[in-house]
Formats: sequence, structure tokens, C-alpha cells
Amino acid sequence: ADVTATYVDGTTGEFKAAISDYAIDSANRITYNLTYSGVYGAATYSITAKGSGASKKTISLTVSGDGEFVYDGSLRSVTVSVNGAIEGNPVVLDSISSANVCEKSVTFALKGDNALWYVLDKEYTAVLKITKRAITVSIEDKTSAYGEEMLALTAKVTSGELVGEEKLSEIVTLSKAAGVNAGTYAISGAVNNNAVAANYSVTIVGSNGSEGVYTITKRAITVTVKNANSLYGENLADISSGYDLSEGSMAPGESLDFISLEIEKKAGETEIRNAGTYSIIGKSLNGNYAVKFVGQDGKNDYGVYTIAKREITVTIDNKTSVYGENEVALTASVTGAIKLAAWDSNLYSVISLKKAEGKNVGSYAIDLTVANDNYSVTYNKNAVYTITARSVTVTVNDAASVYG
Repeated sequence: ADVTATYVDGTTGEFKAAISDYAIDSANRITYNLTYSGVYGAATYSITAKGSGASKKTISLTVSGDGEFVYDGSLRSVTVSVNGAIEGNPVVLDSISSANVCEKSVTFALKGDNALWYVLDKEYTAVLKITKRAITVSIEDKTSAYGEEMLALTAKVTSGELVGEEKLSEIVTLSKAAGVNAGTYAISGAVNNNAVAANYSVTIVGSNGSEGVYTITKRAITVTVKNANSLYGENLADISSGYDLSEGSMAPGESLDFISLEIEKKAGETEIRNAGTYSIIGKSLNGNYAVKFVGQDGKNDYGVYTIAKREITVTIDNKTSVYGENEVALTASVTGAIKLAAWDSNLYSVISLKKAEGKNVGSYAIDLTVANDNYSVTYNKNAVYTITARSVTVTVNDAASVYG
């Protein structure tokens, strides 16, 4: 401590005390140099004395705030108070604190200029452990139609809770498996590598175990199939573009070029060429669309292809024969502009001719029957088969007899 000195002439002056050259002897006692410095008149004086034998003061500590905690965002600190220190001679001690997940331990040691004067009554240690906060994150399923913008991926905390203003997006990142075509895709979640996420123990669940499901549904459209027709004996009409989009819309940048039309054969047919009506069936070659086909009449799910009968004009030839002779063959010919189909080269495979019954001299009608349903035949109905009288010469023989 500082002292006040009284000099021989009766004056006084203050001497400042300073301790230096600390050392610990073999008995754990402190030795030091104690120097008093003061001013007398214009002169400065220093008095140095050797001190020894002072024993370290035993002190104790009170530790609080240590232990194990679940992360809640609070700043947790281990605090220490010193019991028995000399007033004015404080000591410095280590401390630990954290607001985040951690496991810290400390063995307390005295520090600072005054530490030399003290000794702890025992060893003091403390542990600060902050464990991760458990949460369960449920991935929400999503559904959108092919060609639409993908929906934002979302999830929610279904067990546990977040701390303060922390956001789930800081903790978990969601991603959808690659793909834009109709189908199902996994939505997976990954825990982020950052300071916020490090404070949580995250369990991720979804409708498919640990994953959610993103469903891209087929894009619904309605396609109207147009009717078409041709004439028997001609090539079938081109129906490849015989359709229109009547409901719904295409995905951006796409067209209906994936629609295929086909004329359906009838049972037992190997090719389509006979007169009649056929179904035009639509097919989609794109699995991203749910296509509903409707006919032009709005009732059926198909269009109608009609092969019209081939209209020909036939002239039946008149015929003549003599009574008693064999009847001559009946004949006819196609006289109109429309001829037989190329594969029907024989007129008599299309029609049949028949004379009215009778063998006696006279006129008989020649009738025509259509034998091929692929034709509509117009013909002359006044054709006649004539049986003429048979010319004969009769010789009369002379004869005689006796009168009476």
C-alpha cells in the first residue's frame, strides 16, 4: 500500500508502493521486491525492501449455467463467482457461452495479474451442451398438368417447432426428380449445410416414405374426327389430317401432329374397298395427352368413312332368235362415262341378265339384276328378246279316189 513519510525536518511526503520480481519458493510462498518511491525537495528517493513468506489465499468458486439444453435460440452462458477474494484484487476466470448447438467443457484456471495471490480449493470444471432441436418435416405432394408451369415445392413442420423467426427454407431444400412428361416424380428433401440447419435434427417424411410425390397428369384435350368419303373403285381419300382440336389446348410450342387416324376394317376383310360405311378411329401417339375422340356428329367416338356405290349406266342389247332354235346369249355394255372399277373387268360379275319365260314366238322382256352391291346400275328397261316364227315350206302331195 502507499505510505506517507515524515522527514527529519518535520515535512511529509507520499511514497508510492510497487511490487516486482514475484517468485514462488519451495514452500509455495510468494517472494517479491517492495519498492517505495517518493520526492523530498528536488530529489527523488526509492526504498526497496525484500518481502517473503506471504502464502496464497485459498478461494472457492460457484459455477452456474452449466448443463445440457435443447436448442431454443437463447444465449446460454456458464457463469462463475469467486468466493473469498481480497477486495480490490480480483481474478480473471475462463467462461463459455453459446446460442447454437455445441458441447463445450472448461477447467477453470485463475488468470490475470492477481492470480498469483490465490489458489483454488479444488479443481472446478463445467460442461455446456446444447443438443439439436428435433423436428419432423412433411413434404407435400403436388400435381400439375403436362405443359403447365411446375408448382412450387412446399413442406411443413408436423412435429416439433422452429425457433423464433427461423424459416423452414433455411433448414431444408426440396427438389423434384428431373422430368416434364406425364408421370410421377419423387420430391426429396435435403438438410442444408448452414448455421441454422445445424441446430436441428430433421426427420423428413412424405407420402412415399421419406419422399413426396409430384404428379404430372396428362393434358386433357378433345379431338373431333372428320367424316370422309370416296367412290367405290377409286383410291381411298387421305384422312391423315382429318381432325380438329375442339376442346382444351396444346402445351406451348406443340401441335396435334401426334394424332393418327385409321379406317377400321370390317370383320373378315383384308382390305377396305367395298361400298359401305366404316369407322375412322383416332389414336394418340403422345403419352402426355389424354385425348378424347368424338365423331363429327358429336355422338360417337369415331368418324365415319363412306364408300359410295359406283353408279354406272348399262345398255342391254336387244336379241332375236327363231322359234325352235337355241336362245342366243344375252349381252349388255357399260355406256356411261363411269366405267367399272379396275378390278371388276367383267361386267357379268356385276350384273346378270335374264329373259322372261317363254319359248313361243313373241317378244319377251330382258331384265337386269345387280349382282355386286358395290354398284348402282341404271339400265334400259325396254330391252326385248324376240322369238320369230320359224319359216317352213309345205309340199302338198296329189291324191286320187274313185267316185262313190
